[in-house]
Amino acid sequence: MQETFKLLLLTCFLFLLLISPAMSQEKKDVIYLSDGSTLKGTVLEYLPGSHAKIEIAGSNVLTIPEDEISKIVLNETNAFNEKNENKSGLEFIQSLNLYTGSKQSAGFNSMLSYRFPCRFSAGIGMGFESFNQQVLPVYSEVSYYLMKGKFSPFLFARAGYAISVATEDPYAWNGVTYKGGILAGAGAGLQYQISDRNAVFLSVGFRYQKLRTETGNYWYEATPSNTIERIDHIKRLAFSLGFMFN
Repeated sequence: MQETFKLLLLTCFLFLLLISPAMSQEKKDVIYLSDGSTLKGTVLEYLPGSHAKIEIAGSNVLTIPEDEISKIVLNETNAFNEKNENKSGLEFIQSLNLYTGSKQSAGFNSMLSYRFPCRFSAGIGMGFESFNQQVLPVYSEVSYYLMKGKFSPFLFARAGYAISVATEDPYAWNGVTYKGGILAGAGAGLQYQISDRNAVFLSVGFRYQKLRTETGNYWYEATPSNTIERIDHIKRLAFSLGFMFN
């Protein structure tokens, strides 16, 4: 239990370490242009119906006509253009997972998903995980983001099948065969948008994994006289730290 607590503290520390540089950035004024681009700096002058002046990097001062301006946002922290956020809709997600419960285990996953304008996303993924046997999980996942912006809470659910990659024990006289099984999970998390195309997230949820193990009783025969099947219903609390690339 103490080791689990240390791992959770380390995960939270890494999450805070990743987002702290972006959170500490100074506020900037942003002019959103009609063509979808942005200018970030300090707005020096704004005359409605005429123009706006903004000082950008390098102490350069630009004068923008009113008819080219979509909107002006003052004192925006690490601003990004929401119109261009996730332009393609496709997202590649990598995550490290810690499963806690009666026993600890871990794994990592990769997923390709598509985020719809209605805040829903759907994707397929696979990875490598270790429980009482090593498996390759193949799954589909749906998520719903509760709001748009830099910080976005989200809900998720997944289902699929785990393929066992564990090999037979060469020292087992009775022949042990490892089988996979169905998987399911659900939870909630918090995503922080680092830039227009990259984000980091931390989530917690419930993970269920069914695994089968077949043991053959050979006695003195070349083929097993009977086979005993054991089914494990693994239930774990899952903590994940991940990155999203668009």
